[in-house]
Amino acid sequence: MGKISSFCIAVPAAWLFAREIYRATAGFLKSSRLIKAAGDLKKEIEYWRFLDSWEGHLPLLPEYHVCLKVFSDASDFAWGGIISIPGSLPFKTHDYWKPEMLHLPIVVKEAHALVNVLKAGRSFVCNTGVDVHIDSLAVLQSWQRQGGKNKLFNDALKELHKTALASNSHLFFQFVPSRSNPADAPLPGNFPTEIVCFLRSPGDTWSGILVLTL
Repeated sequence: MGKISSFCIAVPAAWLFAREIYRATAGFLKSSRLIKAAGDLKKEIEYWRFLDSWEGHLPLLPEYHVCLKVFSDASDFAWGGIISIPGSLPFKTHDYWKPEMLHLPIVVKEAHALVNVLKAGRSFVCNTGVDVHIDSLAVLQSWQRQGGKNKLFNDALKELHKTALASNSHLFFQFVPSRSNPADAPLPGNFPTEIVCFLRSPGDTWSGILVLTL
């Protein structure tokens, strides 16, 4: 716990990876009950074992760096985003959700949409400060609080942190109303004139998406 607390001071996003530990140990000083290390709690404890042998480092951003603007959004069937690049044309990306993502709540999809945009534009966001413009207050506030009560949502935020860490980019969130979010435009799932059909093989294995425009 001591190592984790110190690490959380140095890397605020580390709270995302300690929520199960703090939940399980809350009030344990006033109780004699034993805590069963199983399930998500066990996985989280095992994750932190990397501190026993880690000798790595986190690279610092250059003193001068470019600050990019990233807009992202999600619909029931698709995600999309735009990276605004100074002195260059904006980078646009979008795609349909994979079948295993379709059942997720929209707030979880919005977090994954940002992950996908950052991964698609990794060559642009490496070693930069990134102004994230997002029309989801839930994602913005949960990132600032480093998690919430929903496990699927927390997992999506963890993936967002890992993505930013892998590209050595710093994320600065800003709220933008949906009507002012240019990332709304590329989302195929937003157009009511499209019918999305998921193609399956005889063995019931997903093989693609067919979009019929009426």
